[in-house]
Parts: sequence; C-alpha cells; structure tokens
Amino acid sequence: MSELQQQATVWLLKKATGVVGILVIILGAAGVWSYLRDTVNLEGRRQEVMQVLTGERHRLMEARAKVVERKAAEEKERQLETDRSATATRALRTLGELESPLERWFGLGREPQGFAARKTALQKIRAASEARVRQLSEDLKLEDYTIEGLDVAVGKVDRRVGLLQSSEPAVVRYLRAAWERTRTYVLTALAAWLLGPLLGKLLLYFVVAPPVSRAKPIKFSEALSTGVQVSGSSAALD
Repeated sequence: MSELQQQATVWLLKKATGVVGILVIILGAAGVWSYLRDTVNLEGRRQEVMQVLTGERHRLMEARAKVVERKAAEEKERQLETDRSATATRALRTLGELESPLERWFGLGREPQGFAARKTALQKIRAASEARVRQLSEDLKLEDYTIEGLDVAVGKVDRRVGLLQSSEPAVVRYLRAAWERTRTYVLTALAAWLLGPLLGKLLLYFVVAPPVSRAKPIKFSEALSTGVQVSGSSAALD
C-alpha cells in the first residue's frame, strides 16, 4: 500500500470516527431529552391526578364529618325522647296508683274526667316519643350505612394515592431526595456566591475603612529617613 493510500485510509477513518461520534452525541442527547421530557410529563399528569384525588378525599371526609355530626344530634334527640317516654310512663303509673279501684269503676270521691284527661295526654306524649325513637333508630341505621360507605370510598382513594406515590419516577424521586438532603447547603452556597462580594465590600467600606481613615499614620521606625540626595556622576570611558 502506497503512502497516499495510507493517508487516505487514515483520513477516512478519522472522518468516519468523527461522524459516528457526532451521531452518538446527537442521538444520546435526543434520547436523554426525550426521557426527561416524558418523565416530566408523566410527573405532571401524576401530580394532576394526585390533586384530584386529594380534593375527592377532602370532599368525602367533609361529608363523613357532617354525617357523624348529624348522627350525634340524632342520638342525643333519641335519648331525650327515650327519657321523655320514660317520664310519661312513670307519670301514668303514679296516676294509676293514686286512683283507687272504686274510683276507676264507679268514679267516686275524685274527678274521673281530670284523671282521664291527664292519662290521655300522657299516653299521647309517650306514644309520640316512642314513635320518634323508632324513627330515629331507623335514621341512625341509615347514618351508620352512610358512614361505612364513605369509609369504603375514602379507603379506595387512599389506595389510589398510595399507588401513585409508589409509581413516582426514579429520576424525580432521586432529585427530590437529593434536594431534601442538600437544599440548605445549596441555598447557602448560592447566597454566598451572589451576595458574598457585595457584603464583603460593604463590610470593608462601612466597618473597616472608617477607623483606618481616622487613625494616625503608621511609623515603622522612629528615625527619620534620609531625604533624596543629588550628586555628580563620573562616566568611565575605559
């Protein structure tokens, strides 16, 4: 192989190597860019779904809180109606004890019409209270079913949130972990780099310079230095 052919071969190899290197760099950069773009887009969609699920969970928890509050009010009312029915029952028993058998059978000695009116009123109160207690008991069962349904819905939302959190891209996860570990040092370094020179100059100008300018001249020796002397010079010709 002649020298010219060798030079041509070397030249072609260099050119081919350069072309391959350029292609590798371009394709690698494009691949990295595409990966990062897809990761960022995926993370954006994941964050959007997270926001929707967080809002849904907040709505469900508010609905559950309202149901729990309503259930507590209904339980309190049921207890009041139960006490009211028990009071009416005790009052009816007391009236029955005050009324003798002769008064019940023949209406002797007392006012049977007054006793009858009281008994009728108390019986109506007891009946209304017992009916209300039954209605409230049915309502409380419905409230329990509603709370169970809301708990199931919240559990489903929590599971979806857990899946989204576990499916966080590795790049985002590592970047977030690195930022959480080093953000103090990074912010401190950036602040020092951006504001350090300015703060140093301000410190020298306002703190160091005033006392230095007001101080006396510095003497390195008590003896006066010799002034400038001018004397003749002789040139040597040889």
